[in-house]
Amino acid sequence: MILLAVTVLLQLLGMASEPWWKEAQGPVWLDTAIKGLKPMLPEKFGAFLP
Repeated sequence: MILLAVTVLLQLLGMASEPWWKEAQGPVWLDTAIKGLKPMLPEKFGAFLP
């Protein structure tokens, strides 16, 4: 859960476009998890997710 929160924070801060983030393996599955969870979250909360 903490990794998902950090991933969202980095995406909101625009750091997800940094080379160190794009080259890492973890963000691939974390981003997939966020996209899968977004439809299940309340609309107000999901609006904050990238």
